[in-house]
This record gives sequence, C-alpha cells and structure tokens, in this order.
Amino acid sequence: MNLNGASSEKIVAHLYEVRVLVASMRPKEAPADLFRRLPNANQVPRVDRRFPEQGIANAVQVPAEPHVDNSRGRVDPISEDRRILRVTVGKEFADDLAKVKAVLSHQIPDGNLERVLHACLKEMLQAVEKRRKGGGKGRDGSTSGRYVPVEDRRTVWERDGEACAYVSPEGRRCGSTHQLELHHIDPFAKGGATNADNLMVVCRRHNAFHAARDFP
Repeated sequence: MNLNGASSEKIVAHLYEVRVLVASMRPKEAPADLFRRLPNANQVPRVDRRFPEQGIANAVQVPAEPHVDNSRGRVDPISEDRRILRVTVGKEFADDLAKVKAVLSHQIPDGNLERVLHACLKEMLQAVEKRRKGGGKGRDGSTSGRYVPVEDRRTVWERDGEACAYVSPEGRRCGSTHQLELHHIDPFAKGGATNADNLMVVCRRHNAFHAARDFP
C-alpha cells in the first residue's frame, strides 16, 4: 500500500480498511450494549491489593487514570459487517437519547440502542440530502442568478460522487467528504453560469483555494 503524498484523512481511511480486513478474517463476538455513568473524574474507589482477602471493605481513594477524551468517538471493526462504537457523551445527550427512545417506542419497543441511533442518523441524512440536492421541482430552472436549480444541484452531487472533485496538478483527486460545498468553476462574480456544467463539489479548503486563485 503506497501512502506517499496521501493526506492524513486518506491515511486514516486506509488504516481503517486494514482493520476491517483483519476483523473480517478474525471476527469477534459482539459485546452487549453498555450505556452507563462514568465514575468521578478525579477519584475512583480501588481495592487495596495488600489486603485482597478483605475485598471492597479496604477500598481506598486513589487518583484515577489519566482522562482519555472519547468525545470524538471511535469505531472498531470486530467482523466484516459489525462495528463497536465507543463514545463519551454529556448529560444533555443522555437526556435527549432517553426522550428519543420514548418517542420511538412504538417503532422500536425494545429500545435497541443501535436501531434508535440508526433511525436518528437516517433522519439527519435525509434532511442533509434535501438541503444539498433540494426537494421537489424547485424554481423555474433559471440560471441567471446564484440560486442553483434543483435538477442541476442533484446532477452535480451525483456526478461528483458526493466528494471533493478537486484534482491536483499531479492528477490526484482530493475525494474528501468533509465540509463539502458547491463551487462555480467560472466565478459567478465574473459572469460564470449557475448550471451543472459550471459547478463542482469541493471541500471548504479547496473552495477557499479556488477563491484565492480567482480573486488575488
């Protein structure tokens, strides 16, 4: 696997693919769902190992292990089609999750955490797709303004595979899916048309790069 010149995002993606391959070859049993309150961040009860026969009666307060920030989450593959999601959340998230489980209790009566979260993700993806590509027929299709007609918007997102279509002078496509935006190839401010042929999907970094190049 050649990673020369690859961005950190692509390197992480390649490493994850390797982990998925290993997990598919050596699958593990999925653990039970776990959603619990963390112990105090500064002090946690520990059993004094000098008196193991007295068990928890001799529990002492000792400094906790250094805190690890899991708020950004981590996904670990355990088989070809199963993943473990590890994330630390706040009280507000936990309260909202309880409300969502209650709201979805007719569709998901057992409150299965995967199904509940997946339902939320699908709802969010539908909202984002509608915002990106538009809904319904949109306006009259005029391209005289900055507004992108619905059909052109859909065409551009589907044509570019919902990933940054910027290609470097060396011929490498960015391919990032982070902070995507629509970009006028011929700048709108310089008379560029607002249609599928003059639009492309780019990440925010490459959109800023184009802006700096087009308006020095």
